[in-house]
Amino acid sequence: MPLLINLLSRFLGITALSSLFINCSLICHRNFTQQKYHQDIELIAR
Repeated sequence: MPLLINLLSRFLGITALSSLFINCSLICHRNFTQQKYHQDIELIAR
């Protein structure tokens, strides 16, 4: 029984870390694409 709890908590920790990593990469990607988009608009505006 303690082994099962240990495995479960480890699995939950891994999924939490991976979801956090996915969220961070999505946010970073969104920020990067927005910056690029704004740069393109500025270039067009000139």
